[in-house]
Amino acid sequence: MSLSLRAHFQIAMVASIVTALGVANWFLEPTRTPLWLVAIGTMAVIWVVVLILERVAAASQTEAERHLLVASAVTAGLLLSASLALALAGKLGLADETLRDRVQGVVMGLVLVAMGNFLPKFVPSLAAKRCSPARAQSAQRFAGWAFVLAGLGYAGAWIFLTPSYAKKVALLAGAAATILVIWRLAWLFVARGDKPPPT
Repeated sequence: MSLSLRAHFQIAMVASIVTALGVANWFLEPTRTPLWLVAIGTMAVIWVVVLILERVAAASQTEAERHLLVASAVTAGLLLSASLALALAGKLGLADETLRDRVQGVVMGLVLVAMGNFLPKFVPSLAAKRCSPARAQSAQRFAGWAFVLAGLGYAGAWIFLTPSYAKKVALLAGAAATILVIWRLAWLFVARGDKPPPT
């Protein structure tokens, strides 16, 4: 089954927003034309990749994989939109550098929360890797919670702390979540049977 009309509409809307913001930045700051063109082109490439994957792998994709594909494309577009909007706001004198850093930090934190919320719903087939579905699902829930908590910490740091401390705390939160998830996934491949990971 191919992507729904709604999914294509969502990607098209985000692509249109990225294009509009890129063109606005282009008019206000033509000296950075390559940067704006890269942003617009990146979203266009993402959309093309989604279309190609839909045609090539539609028959083998599960519903969860299609949702992940659309969510990834939309998230990438929203990140590009946020960056372009912040650049535009700075050019119009609506946001200083500190505010731009804070908004970008909060957006990145929210992306981690969204990714963590979606991970447990995305259940790839791990049978070929000799992983039981129960262990795979448990690891995905663990990864989901790790990224949700990291995202909340990331966003909270940029909301409540000074920029110098926010960078350190956000980096620590993201690194801790990544290390924990890698450790848990590694346990999937070294453990035997359904033995739970050590606590």
